[in-house]
Amino acid sequence: MEHIYLREITRADITTTHIWRNDIDVVEGLSSTYRYVNFETEEQWFSNYQNNRSTQVRLAIVNKSDDVLIGMVSLVNIDFLSKTSELALQIGNKNFWGQGIGKFAIQAAIEHGFNNLNLNRIYLYVLTENNRAQAVYRSIGFKEEGILRQAIFKSGEYKDLILMSIIRNEYF
Repeated sequence: MEHIYLREITRADITTTHIWRNDIDVVEGLSSTYRYVNFETEEQWFSNYQNNRSTQVRLAIVNKSDDVLIGMVSLVNIDFLSKTSELALQIGNKNFWGQGIGKFAIQAAIEHGFNNLNLNRIYLYVLTENNRAQAVYRSIGFKEEGILRQAIFKSGEYKDLILMSIIRNEYF
């Protein structure tokens, strides 16, 4: 993916991320509930990130040709004692959906976590109905660990989440 690069998110990005968080189509495939987010809350989210960078890495996925923000990939809840972290991905710019950018970003985040942060296990949650995301995660090497039954309320109903993880020696 020579037309994509990753960099740390900046305060300038939150104008765009705020739009994504309020777009029900963008949030629909994620393992989070849709809720309206005002701009002050988005600013607080970014400030919280800045104050907790020791346990989070939040990367912007950017198009090289025009520096347009495409999405974010994050390693959060970093536990340096257990050497684990949760991975989160959001491709908010719908013009880039279905182009393999998520897979590229996930692999880059995993390699950063294993090679630079000395992590041993990276895990994620995915909706049981999000077959496309599951296929991408499996192609990278994530393994299903279990089902979290009725773990999230979305679109008027409780939905199950799949817990998946990848271990350092499985990836390399």
